[in-house]
This record gives sequence, structure tokens and C-alpha cells, in this order.
Amino acid sequence: MNILTDIKTKEDVRDFYYKHMQYQRNILIEELKIQKRFTRAEYVHLYKTLFGREPMSYETRQAILHSIQYYFDSIERAIRI
Repeated sequence: MNILTDIKTKEDVRDFYYKHMQYQRNILIEELKIQKRFTRAEYVHLYKTLFGREPMSYETRQAILHSIQYYFDSIERAIRI
């Protein structure tokens, strides 16, 4: 799957996130593996698809990953309430 061309909607991002970006969050090594698995341009594309704008130029892959995680965590919390 080519992230930059195949992902066009929030639903595509959700499916991709749950298939390819899950890890045990209390293990730092696993987070680093996820961060390095994708390029910053791919993270920017996912971010832009979710939020409708590009992240700030100084944001790192880690910051973008955390923003994406927070987005989906918030939705899960809202559904559980």
C-alpha cells in the first residue's frame, strides 16, 4: 500500500492506523520502530487527511504520531461514554 496515493479519507487513515501503527505504548523501542517505519512525508499526509491542514514544519515524526494517536484515542473514549 502506498500511503501517499491510496489513503484519501479519514476512514482510510483509521483502517491503516489500526492495521499498521499499533504497538505497546509502554515500550519505547516499539514506538521508535513505528516512527522509523514511515517517512515524515507519509506522516504529514496522514495528518493532513485527518485534520485538514499540514502540521507545523518543526513537528517531528514523533509529534505527528502522537497527534494521530490522540485523535483515535479521543474517538474511542467518546464512543465508550
